[in-house]
Amino acid sequence: MHKMVKMTESESQRRSIKRDQLFGIELQSYMFTIATTNMILRGDGKSNLHNMDFLRQNPKQIQLKGCTVGMMNPPYSQGSKANPDLYEISFTEHLLDSLTEGARAIVIIPQSSVTGESKEEQNIKNSILKNHTLEGVITLNKNTFYGVGTNSMHCRIYCRNPT
Repeated sequence: MHKMVKMTESESQRRSIKRDQLFGIELQSYMFTIATTNMILRGDGKSNLHNMDFLRQNPKQIQLKGCTVGMMNPPYSQGSKANPDLYEISFTEHLLDSLTEGARAIVIIPQSSVTGESKEEQNIKNSILKNHTLEGVITLNKNTFYGVGTNSMHCRIYCRNPT
């Protein structure tokens, strides 16, 4: 946001960036509170940050907001055969499906989620690769998330293909 604001010439453009060009969703109310407080301290108010369940949102409705960049660090180790929507890679697919055509997304997920430990994860991975473009993978230092107990984390960069 600060980079975009620095590139503007008028106060109305700055207000428009803060009001119209940022959008976020956080499920946990305490994290939502921390995020909005941080935004207030940085001079943004709370912009378009919403306290709701991202996975329950219709991707087509989110697309109408015109989001061109998506960033996500989904919760880890929540998915199961009984609840495949909570696999990290499920969050990734939902994010990609929520962005506009040609948009980019970066997600931080454990390596295990993209190798596909379960048939459900493999199917989701195949769906992502069929409908989107993987542009890059960055393996993070194993100490980036010290004490998490997962194998190396990856930043995966995707581009949303035309539907």
